[in-house]
Amino acid sequence: VTILQHERNEPAGIFMDSIRKSGVPCSELPLNETNEIPPLQATHLIIMGGPMSVNDEGDFPWLRTEKQIIREWVADGRPVLGICLGAQLIASSFGAPVYPCRKELGWSSVKAIGDGFFPELPRRFKVFQMHGETFDIPRGATLVFHGTEVPHQALCIGSALGFQFHLEL
Repeated sequence: VTILQHERNEPAGIFMDSIRKSGVPCSELPLNETNEIPPLQATHLIIMGGPMSVNDEGDFPWLRTEKQIIREWVADGRPVLGICLGAQLIASSFGAPVYPCRKELGWSSVKAIGDGFFPELPRRFKVFQMHGETFDIPRGATLVFHGTEVPHQALCIGSALGFQFHLEL
């Protein structure tokens, strides 16, 4: 597993705990420090949150590379999980706009859309939010969770799944 980290204080949390317990090799790439993405030698990709916008490619040129990697991984059917900024990067990678929204900070409810993605979860549950941008659903993607204040809370497109909220906490 490779974890793309955009901010030192936004780690992979329970995902890293689970990966370590399973014994699967894992590497974290602190993009905010390296400002580049080396060739990835992984079978699974996790893209964490960060303070920047997916639209800030001028300030963070590696965002362009990240979007290309997402498209390539999905084309190859390789698993990609995006959290917050990671979900926005998935949406943007497939042509959906990402734009400012009413800032969500704290706990709020999300509602599952359909029955196929996470049947073991309750239809509605509370999640932690920490974002000021949202995304549209790209063509070919499916909305997975819906929120009251910010409607698009999770999407799936091919082998990529993106959560606007912070499950890692």
